[in-house]
Amino acid sequence: MTDETDTPMPETDVQDAPTREDTAPAPEADEANPDDADADHDDNGDEVEAEGRSETDTGDDDEGDDKAKEDADADLIEVEYGDGKKAKLPREIAEGVMRHRDYTQKTQAVAEERRAVAEMKAALTEFAQSSQEEIATFSQLQGVRTQYQQVNQALDQYANVDWNAWRAQDYDAYERGADEFRQLQAQERAIRIQAERLNQQYAQTSAKKQQSSAKEREARIKAVSDFAKTNIPSWNPELDSKIGQFAKETLQVDDAWMRQNLTPQVYKAAWLAMIGAQQVEKAKAKPVEKKTAQLQPTARIKGNAGPNARKTLSAMSMEEYAAEMNRREKARKATK
Repeated sequence: MTDETDTPMPETDVQDAPTREDTAPAPEADEANPDDADADHDDNGDEVEAEGRSETDTGDDDEGDDKAKEDADADLIEVEYGDGKKAKLPREIAEGVMRHRDYTQKTQAVAEERRAVAEMKAALTEFAQSSQEEIATFSQLQGVRTQYQQVNQALDQYANVDWNAWRAQDYDAYERGADEFRQLQAQERAIRIQAERLNQQYAQTSAKKQQSSAKEREARIKAVSDFAKTNIPSWNPELDSKIGQFAKETLQVDDAWMRQNLTPQVYKAAWLAMIGAQQVEKAKAKPVEKKTAQLQPTARIKGNAGPNARKTLSAMSMEEYAAEMNRREKARKATK
């Protein structure tokens, strides 16, 4: 017997060593599993078809989005707001905004018209007061002037008096005359001072009246302008010029009268008169249509008018002919 010893084995990597299955050739797809191949084919076809449907659906969605956008744009209305800014809003909101804007504009116009009328009335009241003050001052001044003339006439009586001779001749009369003369002089000085004060007051009231008159005239013009803008259709400076020219030429109203009496009511009356005059002129210029006699259509003979209605005289029998002649004779006599 021999002694058995361990023979060293070559070191190998078990994981790297190929197995039988790894070294066997892989079967072809069709031969190994034909169902899998068909499944792959079907899956690829489904993917292509799905992609086609996806593209079609995307196109339809785009068209739908465009149409929806067009419909949405059609429902939008452009409105102006602020300082000339514009924006597109849904119809209901835009209409509400425009109604609010129109209401605001009309309310502001009416308020401005009322304010202008109130200013005109206030200016007219001020003008009336200044006129009354001027008249009162003038009346007082006239009274003072009358008194001044009377005092001066009384003083003129002493203009040629020899006071020394009068004193020597009649001292008591001299004393009475001297006292009266001194009183007249005092009255004359007081009246002169009062006249100077009233003259200054009259000048001030006259200046105030002129200022209030100009203010009142400007207020009336503004009131008329605001009234015209609100109540007269298509009013503009050109139409205003036409109304003024009509008032001068047709109504025979001069500038001075208009400056003193122009009010919204007077302006509206002039405008209505101008429109009426224009309508009258148009009616005169319109050619008169001559009425021509219209030919009346001949009356149609009804079917039951008589047995001879559709026959000519030559086609009638002797009895029918005689009956027709009698009928015509009666008709001729009836028309006479």
